[in-house]
Amino acid sequence: MDDPAGSVEPRHSDVYEAQGMADSPTCGDVVRVALTIDGSIIVGTGYRVYGCGSAMARTAEALSAVKGRTVEVARELIEAAMEREAGPGNGNGGCAAAEMAVLAALDEFTLHRADVSGS
Repeated sequence: MDDPAGSVEPRHSDVYEAQGMADSPTCGDVVRVALTIDGSIIVGTGYRVYGCGSAMARTAEALSAVKGRTVEVARELIEAAMEREAGPGNGNGGCAAAEMAVLAALDEFTLHRADVSGS
């Protein structure tokens, strides 16, 4: 007999949920993100922001940019975005808590992958 409607498919053992958190000492914003990574592809994202509307928008934008991408490409995109924001003519570059939280989650995944592979 088939499973009842609404049942959840079992997750593959290759799926990992990485968490990242960062804050901005200048404005007090705190950003927490979750990246669901299947193999090396970011298949899901989630976030919670304790801060201003700008921090919420930046977090949503950063997560939208990385969803569907590999971990390596996501890291490159986020690092490039941070470099653009910190570049000449951009003042202090604004609050980078969103990007730092995404990088923290990517770092956690990289460490997890190294632990699992025994490297």
